[in-house]
Amino acid sequence: MIDGAAGSAATLVAGLLTFAGASGAGSLVIRAARVNATAEFRDAAMPVVGLAALGVLVELLAMTGIASRSVLTVVWVVIAALGLLTAAQWLRRASWRPKLELPAFATALLALAAVAMIVALAAALVPSSKIDETYYHMLAPRRLVEDGALRFYRAPIEAAVLPQMLFQIGMAPLHAVGMPDAPNVVSWALAVTLLVFAWRFTLRERGDARVSAVAVFVLACAPYVTVWQTTGGSHAFGDLALAVAVTLAVRRDGGDDALVSMLAVCAAASKLSLWPVSLAITGFAVWRRRSTGSDTIEPRIQWSLTPLITPLIPWVVVMAPIAIWTWVHSGSPFGPAFTGVFGSTAFAPGEAQSYLTGMRAANSWQRAGLINLFVLYSPLLWVGVIQGLHSPTLDRDARRLLAACTIGQLILVVGWLPQEARFLGGLPFALFLIACASASPLAATRFHSRGWVAGLLALTVPWLGVALYTGGRVIPAAVGAESRSAFMESHVALTKDFRALDTLLPRDARLLVTGAESRIPAVYAPRPVFFDERDLTPGAPVYVMQAGASAAGDEPRTLRMGRLVYDDSTAIVQVYRTLGRPADRAPVRVFETESVSPLTPPGSAAETRPPPDR
Repeated sequence: MIDGAAGSAATLVAGLLTFAGASGAGSLVIRAARVNATAEFRDAAMPVVGLAALGVLVELLAMTGIASRSVLTVVWVVIAALGLLTAAQWLRRASWRPKLELPAFATALLALAAVAMIVALAAALVPSSKIDETYYHMLAPRRLVEDGALRFYRAPIEAAVLPQMLFQIGMAPLHAVGMPDAPNVVSWALAVTLLVFAWRFTLRERGDARVSAVAVFVLACAPYVTVWQTTGGSHAFGDLALAVAVTLAVRRDGGDDALVSMLAVCAAASKLSLWPVSLAITGFAVWRRRSTGSDTIEPRIQWSLTPLITPLIPWVVVMAPIAIWTWVHSGSPFGPAFTGVFGSTAFAPGEAQSYLTGMRAANSWQRAGLINLFVLYSPLLWVGVIQGLHSPTLDRDARRLLAACTIGQLILVVGWLPQEARFLGGLPFALFLIACASASPLAATRFHSRGWVAGLLALTVPWLGVALYTGGRVIPAAVGAESRSAFMESHVALTKDFRALDTLLPRDARLLVTGAESRIPAVYAPRPVFFDERDLTPGAPVYVMQAGASAAGDEPRTLRMGRLVYDDSTAIVQVYRTLGRPADRAPVRVFETESVSPLTPPGSAAETRPPPDR
């Protein structure tokens, strides 16, 4: 791994080339589909559609067992070459595009938004440190590269829901070429694309640069961008997809149902919890297109099948292969989800349900989620969400749809999911942009009011300060003033332990992680990591890593614990980004093992075992 400023530059170039190449591929797909939408919608959809195409390609290669490191490297080289061509086209367009004269107020807000995004880029260039990201988001593409094929792993359970891992799987070529942090830059570029779409959409609809600048600034100043939209996860991917899909679907002219379907399925492929709203948006676009298609009888007969089949194609292409493969190898199209309905064979009876029930209980009330609601987003965003639901530019059917989708997602978040607004996907952003696009001329005249400007700054600048502080802390590592190893020691748990284990363990060893602190930054482990012994296959030696206190049922059933090879009684097992919160420490021990019974092959009928109690 390249260290210092050179490493950051390599990560930036690899990420931007991947983004540009995906945009070029998406442009080809959209052009082939003869999408009928205005330029701001097509341009915003291009990277989303292209990344989805890349993800499907990698999935197909992995399903057939030919996703070797060399093959994935060739895939990335092709994407990078297409990225160079696409970037050259962008530069040619920018050279002749007329410059827009902006009011000083709009220029100032856009400059602040640019500063926020530059600082967010610094966060994208340093080694990933968010635990969700290092625990399973980045682990999925790493495993694919290590295996050279797609294998079903029962744990981490979040990554076992393969239909929601499209973006992560599509990032496997970057892992293959040794750029595991470059997906952060791809996510950052998607966040920038959302801001560009916000500017172009509101400017076209409203025609006032000041309103558009406010929309861009409110979105850019949110600490949410630095925390969630600069990671190797699919947050930025799903947010952009759903925001563009919603704003297109509710247009009075019906938009383009094919493009809405493409974007909606991408949103669904980023989070399983976004399936209901994604299906609702797709269905509404089909109904709207059918009802506004023609007033004559004959064309309606011609449209009787087309509007039903065409929007299904993206869902079939994106979802069918991975859902069928997951069904075959786990017993459910969604892995651990709905195992009781499909009669899963990969999980013991009641195992997944018990885990999900425990997760639901843990999420029943989270003060941290409520705090994040106010800390990660400007209050103006939520004011805009409410205004968007009552926008005069929407007809009654569109308002009912958006109200139903918002209420439905809120019920999911409150009742089943971690109580954080990120599980609403791009829906709040779409409603906010709809509100900005429908701002009245009277509201625009208030930009000259000192009181209005003071209120705007009071409700945005503190959040901008949080965003700048969050991203600013990592600038020394991004520019090379702090080494990668020093940054990881202070920001990533178990860094010193992983370094020591790299010298102690055989090159072909595998780590089975157990214990109360088993949610570790697995992507940085020096050897392949497993969290469920049933995922192990016979062959290479297995070492058990006990992270934290050992709980009942943690002991391997098919392995006998042997010699202690590593012991750190005060290992750092959890690092927090919260200012002043100390890291958690717990004992970490690593043991040799020997097999005492045959391992359960992946995807076969699971042995009867009690569900996990954690």
